[in-house]
Amino acid sequence: VLFSGGFTDPNTGDTHTATWTINSVVFPGTVWESGGSGSVWDTFSFGVAGIYHISLTVTDNQGASGY
Repeated sequence: VLFSGGFTDPNTGDTHTATWTINSVVFPGTVWESGGSGSVWDTFSFGVAGIYHISLTVTDNQGASGY
């Protein structure tokens, strides 16, 4: 499954990292950014059908983060 999300940071000079959490599995997100805005995407293969809790956290180089 392809997952994607977007973000905006008012501090346009910040750089960002991202992590996806699917239930208890955490893995890094691929970040593309320019001028304080960006997107995150990645794929994940589910082993079994079910209901999963999925979240995306984006963190800037100053330590601020959002979900």
